[in-house]
Amino acid sequence: MFKINHKAQAALEFMMTYGWAMLLLLAVIGGMAYFMPKTSTLTPEKCVFGSALPCLGAQLTSNNLTVVLRNGLGQTVYNISANVTMPMITNCSVINSTISADQRITIVCPNNGVLNLIKDTRISMQVIYQKSRTGYSQEILGDIYAKKQ
Repeated sequence: MFKINHKAQAALEFMMTYGWAMLLLLAVIGGMAYFMPKTSTLTPEKCVFGSALPCLGAQLTSNNLTVVLRNGLGQTVYNISANVTMPMITNCSVINSTISADQRITIVCPNNGVLNLIKDTRISMQVIYQKSRTGYSQEILGDIYAKKQ
């Protein structure tokens, strides 16, 4: 007579019992991947600096990076300069290097064309200033999350 292979029967019963659940799980994962928004649309545009120089806004274009900060120190600051840790962005210039309390500081950094390939990025910036004309230099580190416009 015929000999029944119990291993094959066990495998077939397993697939019939749990195969539907696995198929449903794959369909749910596939649907979520299809309808999920792209991560680039979820990235917020923001800049985060300390409370001494809070960030009012940042804009990344194909030509330059522009950052606007506010002097929140309550006193005039002198000799303001800025550096960016990305090698593609160099020679940042500050529009006015002496700022009174609660005035805006505009920093413009040329792009040099390399960031044209990047849609959104995180840029770290170091702002150096002095509280008096001959005082010690102090620095604030900030992060800029920007999308190219």
